[in-house]
Amino acid sequence: MSKNNTVFIGKNKSFWERNRRSGGYLLKKRAGQIAISVIRGLLLFGLCFMIIQPLLTRFSMGLMQEQDLYDSTIILLPRHVTLDNYRIVAELTDLKTIGGGWHFNALLNTLWVSVLSSVFQIVATTLVAYGFARYEFPGKKIWFALVIALIIIPPQTIQSALYMNFANFDILRIFTLFGVNAEGLTFGQRVMSLFDGTGTGLISLITEDKR
Repeated sequence: MSKNNTVFIGKNKSFWERNRRSGGYLLKKRAGQIAISVIRGLLLFGLCFMIIQPLLTRFSMGLMQEQDLYDSTIILLPRHVTLDNYRIVAELTDLKTIGGGWHFNALLNTLWVSVLSSVFQIVATTLVAYGFARYEFPGKKIWFALVIALIIIPPQTIQSALYMNFANFDILRIFTLFGVNAEGLTFGQRVMSLFDGTGTGLISLITEDKR
């Protein structure tokens, strides 16, 4: 009796009866399918959580009072909820002045940098994903493993190494040609602008230089 024929044996019988007639093959097949589905679901949940978790953390911290920030027992849910942090940020970034007038320069600049950077990243990652899915090439599994490693490894572990490698990065003196100078930026802004190494880094540097 071949495994291909076990599916058609006693279709009207119960699963356990068909599994008994197939010598346990149906149960093994069903268990394997369930295990693969569970593992796939856990991986997708983990990847989604890694993307959403920083947003939830920042939003939660924005609702905390100062005493909550120094309380080690508070992780995500604030004990004292306040909107003063968002009000102060709005005033400091000229989103809303003390006189009540509204200015959206900082907000529009942030949206411009974020949206344009996201578009470049989506285009680049889409091309890479299509290449991995469509073509077979030597070392494909190794490169895909490196891509997964970049998602899993926290960026803080390689932040210093990236800064050391890209601090003086100026391929074909393009930055010098356009008059881009990031020397006056703070360490965080400089690392952020150099972090992506492609279109995002260039866009951030140009934007910071024009402010």
